[in-house]
Amino acid sequence: MKEVKLEDIPVVNEFQDVFPKELPGMPPDREIEFTIDLIPGTAPIAKAPYKMGPKELKELKEQLDDLEQKGFIQESVSPWGSPVIFVDKRDGGRRMCGDYRNLNNVTIKNKYPLPRIQDLFDQVRGAGVFSKIDLRSGYHQIKIKKEDVPKTAFVSRKCLKTPDEPVSHDELELQPDLTYIEKPAKILEENWKQLRNRAIKYCKIQWKHHPEREATWEKEEDLRKTYPELFRYYNHNFGTKFSLRGKGCNVPGLETIEG
Repeated sequence: MKEVKLEDIPVVNEFQDVFPKELPGMPPDREIEFTIDLIPGTAPIAKAPYKMGPKELKELKEQLDDLEQKGFIQESVSPWGSPVIFVDKRDGGRRMCGDYRNLNNVTIKNKYPLPRIQDLFDQVRGAGVFSKIDLRSGYHQIKIKKEDVPKTAFVSRKCLKTPDEPVSHDELELQPDLTYIEKPAKILEENWKQLRNRAIKYCKIQWKHHPEREATWEKEEDLRKTYPELFRYYNHNFGTKFSLRGKGCNVPGLETIEG
């Protein structure tokens, strides 16, 4: 029996946008997401990458670059890490695959009963026309649940992170037009000033990288609008001081520097 090629099917040629040779990118958002439920109490598992020769490393780099350009993979700081292996294809090429055997061992399996073939035939009994789908590939078809994406991380080379630079385990998505903004400050003291028979509260602010003698008086009302978190945690009795830091966001974070 002669094998029918995809391009020989008339309906495929008519709807080429529905049957692309390669997936153009990530699948659209759907109600169904691929979830990875772990056994309670499971800690993240990270394995060292397998040893590869120069040719394999070159092939690995090319495939990683291709997958990253298509948006199927992205850089990650996940505590999980599975090694990658190559699987031979029929055409003599190699396909990069993640070795998720350790992850599978701690995953809660979906133990749904397989449908009986006779029950499937009974469902189409009496139908004059019915359709069937033969998937060319079974990957990159359904999006992974956002909370489970870090579990699918894989490593290609060992990397060391300095302990004094902790990184969040959550995947981050930042807008490309965001810029680094640093507005550190601490409250030294508070005072009231009478302006036009009106009492206005001022705060003495010392900015980071500036000595205390260069501190400035700012209206508390304006500071509360710009840095509400500073006053939420400010301790008037003990003079607790906070350093405001913002990076790629509109609302700066808080970090205790003394108190």
